[in-house]
Parts: sequence; C-alpha cells; structure tokens
Amino acid sequence: MVTDWFIEHEILTALAVMLTAWPIGISVGLITQGGIADAYGWSWVMHATGVLAFAALILTAVLYRDAPGTGHAPAARIRIGLPTRQFVHIGLVGIAWTLYNAAFIIFVSFVPDVLEQHGYEPGVARSTTSLAMWSMLISVPFGGRLLEVFGWITASIVVTIAASALVMAAVAQGAAPEMLCVAFGVISGIPAGALMALSAEALTPDNRGPGLGIFYTWYYVGMTVSPAVAGWTRDASGDAAAPVLLGASYFGIVILCVALLRLLQATWPIATRPAS
Repeated sequence: MVTDWFIEHEILTALAVMLTAWPIGISVGLITQGGIADAYGWSWVMHATGVLAFAALILTAVLYRDAPGTGHAPAARIRIGLPTRQFVHIGLVGIAWTLYNAAFIIFVSFVPDVLEQHGYEPGVARSTTSLAMWSMLISVPFGGRLLEVFGWITASIVVTIAASALVMAAVAQGAAPEMLCVAFGVISGIPAGALMALSAEALTPDNRGPGLGIFYTWYYVGMTVSPAVAGWTRDASGDAAAPVLLGASYFGIVILCVALLRLLQATWPIATRPAS
C-alpha cells in the first residue's frame, strides 16, 4: 500500500518511515516484556502484543484510503505465479530482506546473552542491547531520506551492510557494547528503506500484489528458520557469541543478493525496467 502511494515520489523516505515501526516495537518489547513476563507470566506478553496489533489493524481498516488510480481499477482475473524474471528478481530481494531482518532478530535475541557472559546483569544487558533499536528510530527514516536525496543507493547499501557485519562481530566479542550497540543501530538502519524499495524495482505494477506475496513468503519462512539455526549454534557450541557471528555472516549474504540483483537487472531485466 505504501508503494502504491509513493512509487513515483519519495518511496525510499516513505518506506523508511513505515519501517521505523519495527525498531519501535522491538525497543519497547526489550524494556517491558521481560517485566510483564516476570510479573504476570509469559502468556500476558502475547496477549498485550496481540491487542496492540489488533488495534493497528482496526485503525488501518478505518483510516486507510486507496492511492489515486488504484481504488477503482477493474477486477483482475485470478493468476497463479509470476513471469520467471520477476519471480527470480523478487526472490533475490526477498532473501536479502529476510537475512537483513534475521540478523537484527539474532542481535536482539542473543547479544544480551553475550553481555551476561561478560558480567552484565540481565536487565542491564537487555537495556544495553535495546540501544541499537532506539538508535534505529533515527537512522531508518533519516537514512532513507539521505539516500533519496543523494543517491548512490547500491554503494550505500553495500557499505552500510558491510560495516554492520563488522560491528556485529565486534559486539560478539564483548567489545565496548554500549558504544557499538548504538553504532549498530545507526549504521544498519540507514539502508532499510532502500532494501525494501528494491521490491518495487523487481516487479511490474500489475504484478505487485502476487510479487510481494512471494517476497513475504521468503520473509516468514526465513524468519522462522534463521533464528532457530542461530539457537542451534548456541547450543552446539556452548558459546554465546556463535549466533551473533552467524548473524553477521547473514549480512554478507545480503550484499551478495543485492549484487546479483543488479547484475540481473543489467543482463536479464524484467519487462519494464526500473525508472531509477
């Protein structure tokens, strides 16, 4: 829906603002859900987040309006699948987005364990880790705006993702966690809007609906499997740093996916080439 409204103007900024909801939720969760679970039981954490999600759904249903030119379009026939090129392009974007987010989930899930291993109290470890998400509240929207204004989208994605991997690896070793958690949030939040906007480049407008369905299929499968793999590395190695290092390696695969997407866009483009 955001893409429909902003595809012709300021899509990076719009998607970055939308994505800011993600670090807000994680940050609030890190500092509140442990206390809720301790006081009332883990099930109340699920009840509280479910109520908030339901309220957001109702507000969207009541307040959202279709973008100009999309609300009264004639009903399209039911189609299964996508043209091969668009399927491959959106698949690459979906894998990149999945691993980018999986790295964040691993960070907030396992860095507190790393910090406790280095002598932090559990509450302090969670609060320190949440600094990354609070930093993203600034870096995600402003990063999207900066990339919108100054360009160099691909280079910016590669540089910031590579730097995020290095910072995550350093945090895994327990080095300067307060400073590095802030640095991780600032650096890794910058390319969020640009990565999401790649989905618009991978699809023609008439295939945006089914294409984003495939995109999010990758996302939810990957977000189910990737953290579980990270947990297995923790159990198998006995080292709290192992899953965090795995998350850093996910960032490397993100860079490979973006590079391959750009190569395919040059040599095997979809029917309608990206405008930018």
